[in-house]
Amino acid sequence: MQAFARWPGKIKPGTETEAVVSTLDVFPTFLSLLNASLPPGLDGQDITPILFGKEEEYDNNKRVLFFWRDGFADGPLPAPYGRMDVAAVKVGHIKAWFWTKSAHYNDDVEVFHDPPLLFDVNADPAEAFPLNADDYQQLISQVVELVEEHKQSINWGLPLALAKDPNFRSCADKDNHCRTWGEEVKEKTAAATD
Repeated sequence: MQAFARWPGKIKPGTETEAVVSTLDVFPTFLSLLNASLPPGLDGQDITPILFGKEEEYDNNKRVLFFWRDGFADGPLPAPYGRMDVAAVKVGHIKAWFWTKSAHYNDDVEVFHDPPLLFDVNADPAEAFPLNADDYQQLISQVVELVEEHKQSINWGLPLALAKDPNFRSCADKDNHCRTWGEEVKEKTAAATD
């Protein structure tokens, strides 16, 4: 996947990187640019070293990304959501798949891989040719341990999409009891138009 960043006078035009980043990095990076402190436990990382040409300050081989998937056959969440689990993990340029399936909600059954299927995403971006797991035993052990640590760090409440907390409702429709259409906003709007 590719991404583009442009900031005249700050980001050098035409520079490229193969650093592993995520959309989860957008918020921590903006907080860093604003000199705001990063809340503890925040997903994502500050990627300003990559943006500003100081990639040596960013250890790409230690970056770990977890790929979650729902829709599994059994699990703690109510139907039709099924079980959520880590389907894959990316450490640097190696991606390890624990669960595979033809597509998210297709009828075929998910397949668990032990050891996980490994792919070098730089050499094989389509993830078509698995690496020989025997050559990566240390990495596989590390990935299994990382997944277990990650799962233990999760608060296993319902995902925000399933929670009924009104703070997470869409604010596009004022008839949806949207918090931004409370009395305070109505009063300010009325005062501004008088």
